[in-house]
Amino acid sequence: MEQNTPVHPDYIKGFNDGYVIAQYMPEIIQSLSQTKNGSEKMNGLRDGCNHYIKEQNKVHTPEWLRKDRLSNFEKNKDDLEKDIEMNDPDRD
Repeated sequence: MEQNTPVHPDYIKGFNDGYVIAQYMPEIIQSLSQTKNGSEKMNGLRDGCNHYIKEQNKVHTPEWLRKDRLSNFEKNKDDLEKDIEMNDPDRD
């Protein structure tokens, strides 16, 4: 359940600015992310940039390469190997 904690207006402004900067000016994201300023607006700016990047990775990554799908693949691969071992005629 979400809490209705008030968010500082500077954080919201920074988040929105960071999202737009990441979208239209990706070349300056690197320098912004290295800034040590801990203000509400700067924190929002970083979070907005990160949010945009995560959205783009999710949109442009094929479903079979997504992290959640890979963990399912590894689990299924282990089950398949166990099945192969059990059905191996050369097995003692």
